[in-house]
This record gives sequence, structure tokens and C-alpha cells, in this order.
Amino acid sequence: MPQPATFVGKSLLPLALGDGANGRQDIFCMYFGNQFGLFSQRMVRDRRWKYIWNLTAEDELYDLATDPGEITNLATDPACSGELARLRGRMLAWLEETRDPIVNMWTRRQLAQGAKV
Repeated sequence: MPQPATFVGKSLLPLALGDGANGRQDIFCMYFGNQFGLFSQRMVRDRRWKYIWNLTAEDELYDLATDPGEITNLATDPACSGELARLRGRMLAWLEETRDPIVNMWTRRQLAQGAKV
């Protein structure tokens, strides 16, 4: 069955079949929330870091190498500002690439603040 033109993504089948890496450095997820779209979230993670963009709450940043249980939110830690900026930049690029409807002039500005794009 052909893939609908509205689908955006890459197949994980080659990876599942043992054909090696699929070229991804990051994993992205989205949650559209409930109650009229409130509590929507987007997430990006690589092998070490996980960044969660909460549209109606504070950002979350976790160092999965030292905190695999995601207990300590490092989003406001100045020592982690470089990682936060890098992941915000990756997030914004992915949201624009996938034409995520959550991106508008306000959310783009919020996410781009301090991002390395």
C-alpha cells in the first residue's frame, strides 16, 4: 500500500531487519494533549540528552547518562544551556520539517529563543 502524501517519517523496518543504522541521531515524539489541546508536548532525545517542550509549562531537560530516571530537570541549569540550545534548535527544525500545526509566530519565537539552529 502506498504511503499517503501527508505522512512524514522514515521507516524503521530496515533497522528491525538488522540492515544497520537508519541514519537517525535523534528520536522525536509528540503528544497533542487533551482538553482543547492543552498540555501538548514535543520531545527530542539523543543517546544522552532528552528535551521536552511543554507548551503550557516549563521546559524539561534530562541527562540520561547520569539521571536515567529523569528525576533532576536541568533546563534552568546554566551549565546545561549549550545542550538546551542545541536540542531546541533540533526541535524547531523538526517541527518545521514536519509542518507541525503547533508552530506559529508565538511558539516559534518561544522555541527559537536561545536555540542553536
